[in-house]
Amino acid sequence: SRLLLNSADTKSGDIYDTDKAPLFYKAHKTVKRSADATPISQSNIFYAGIDTSKEDGTIVAKLADVINQVITTMENYRDDNGKRAGVLGAKTIVAGNDAHLKAALETAVSTDVFMQGEVKFPNPAKSRATVKTSPYYLDIDMCKDGNGFFIVDKAYNEENHGLELTERIPFTLDAFEKREAPRGIKYEGRQRFDINCASWRGIAYVRLGTPGNNTGWDKVGNYTRITPTSTIVKPVSIVGTVSTKAST
Repeated sequence: SRLLLNSADTKSGDIYDTDKAPLFYKAHKTVKRSADATPISQSNIFYAGIDTSKEDGTIVAKLADVINQVITTMENYRDDNGKRAGVLGAKTIVAGNDAHLKAALETAVSTDVFMQGEVKFPNPAKSRATVKTSPYYLDIDMCKDGNGFFIVDKAYNEENHGLELTERIPFTLDAFEKREAPRGIKYEGRQRFDINCASWRGIAYVRLGTPGNNTGWDKVGNYTRITPTSTIVKPVSIVGTVSTKAST
């Protein structure tokens, strides 16, 4: 089945607006409390021009910077009233089981330091998240071929009814005779679910590479761009010396 994932907020911030924002949106609005109020706009969908399949020594360092930037953005989210939302739980990166992306992600969150020439600089994404992958995510466009990954704050979602799957009709299973079925028995099961999302803040999507379509979900205009850097801490060099003579 195809599911339409909308969040509880509206595109304008007006609670009476019937135009709901999608779950992944670059302009989520805080609640507009008065006609002349200007709601705060926040994003949970990003892209960065990184290709993890390329042989580039800076790719993992750049990916680490992107992960740190997005997690920091999530930690700074504001709630509907404009106050800090407290998205401060442990983060999990969820991705398809793509060989290059999986290796890059796991390296990006486990490496202590990166090297640039002979200079070491600390990894800003070290232990910022754990990585979980599944082949099933490769079946959706957002994750196939290593297209991207999700960052999830499970604790925030549990406390604030973030993205959740609700069983609407409990599972039932019936068995009856049918001669042409294997062993003369046919089974019919039934179960129904709803997708609920009271708050979008507990999940973000990161697209790697440049979105390639002018329409649909992968339209570049749908994303907030993240500019990665491979050098987080610039090396310091001594450009001059001063000699002093001790005197008594």
